[in-house]
Amino acid sequence: GWRLEIIVFVGADTVILPSVTIGNNVIIGAHSTVTHDITDNSVVVGSPAKIICSLDEYLGKEKKTNEKQ
Repeated sequence: GWRLEIIVFVGADTVILPSVTIGNNVIIGAHSTVTHDITDNSVVVGSPAKIICSLDEYLGKEKKTNEKQ
């Protein structure tokens, strides 16, 4: 089976294939298909899932968005 590390968010209707390891501090977008291991501190989306940015980049974007509101 697959293995999840700590602090992982998995969006709705996500498929994780067997033998995949999801690292620490990872966000997986909804409806993604994870076909390979995901490194720590990553944000992934898509089918197949691809890294779109680091968790730090994502949180920086969120902070900027919240400051504008």
